[in-house]
Amino acid sequence: MAPRTTKAAETGLTITEVARDVGISAAQLTVWEARYGWPKPERRQRYHRRYSRNQVETLRLVAAQLARGKTIGEVLRDPVLRILDGGHALPPKGPVAPLTFDHIPPPATPEGQRLRKQLEVALRLGESGKIQALIAQAPLIRPSDRFAAITGPYDSWLARSASPQGIP
Repeated sequence: MAPRTTKAAETGLTITEVARDVGISAAQLTVWEARYGWPKPERRQRYHRRYSRNQVETLRLVAAQLARGKTIGEVLRDPVLRILDGGHALPPKGPVAPLTFDHIPPPATPEGQRLRKQLEVALRLGESGKIQALIAQAPLIRPSDRFAAITGPYDSWLARSASPQGIP
């Protein structure tokens, strides 16, 4: 039988500790993990889940969004969460191969159009700090404009960045 490790020697929090800390039940966390593949805690001996501090902080943000009336589907589709959760790494700062967004309809509002133009420039230049700042503004614009202004261009850029030759 393997020797037991002390709580202090282990890293991460158990699902019970996370549930108590962030206010999302352990049952709900396991449902999301099964249904959406998120969050992805580390698995220890006997398949015990261990959540990192970053995951706990992200779950706190998710709980706050849920408390504001968003659904888990809306929260998980939010590009800000993908960045905070490390789901998609931003490429290093520097020039990116030419990229067009003509296949994405333009936003309807002036605010959405402004954000879209700024995001397109930041994506083309690979300015990760500017990209994150613009994505963080997504909740401030009309939901109907979010895809055209933020999510569509960002997803296209991610797909292009992830492919070997920069071709989606």
